[in-house]
Amino acid sequence: MERAADLDQFAFRPDVTGRQGARLRRHRGRAGSAPEAKVRAHQIPPIRRVLPLLDTPNQTNTKHSQVLTEPEQSSVHTQHTGSNRMNKLKIAVVLLADTATVEASGRMANGLTLAKEAIEAGDEVSFIFDGAATKWIAELASEEHKYHRTFEAVRERAGACVYCARAFKVLDQVEAAGVALLDDYKGHPSLRQLIADGYAVVTF
Repeated sequence: MERAADLDQFAFRPDVTGRQGARLRRHRGRAGSAPEAKVRAHQIPPIRRVLPLLDTPNQTNTKHSQVLTEPEQSSVHTQHTGSNRMNKLKIAVVLLADTATVEASGRMANGLTLAKEAIEAGDEVSFIFDGAATKWIAELASEEHKYHRTFEAVRERAGACVYCARAFKVLDQVEAAGVALLDDYKGHPSLRQLIADGYAVVTF
């Protein structure tokens, strides 16, 4: 019994070789399944490596960089596409400039350009000819005008104040150009309603 006890100290040492190893193997053969029971009783769960965390944001560790799983990647993609949809704007461009000066022509050109850019970006756009700007419609409807193509790109989103079109005696030209007449509030377009609907109102 004492001899077996002496040899038991080597039972769980895989590094024992030579004569001691031979004696150990003979002893285990004589002991039958008892050492196996000891092995099962002393099994150690697998060790899990814990990677050190970076102490500061400035440190980098490319070897253990984060890798997103497929569900996580899908979630990130959804967040980005959702963000893009939310970034679409609602813009109402109101043109008030007359046709008499070069400065007014610049305001007309800038207003149409903004509206065209927003339409191409997929934004909700409303373009309003108000006041003396209702006189621009007849000029822009001419194919010879420099900004005719820009006007055509915006025309389906455009409307004109019916009161102002009458006041400046261009009602027939507005109707001939196919621009909608707006009569939301006492013959005028309702800028308040546009603001209430979430539009950013930009005047030229």
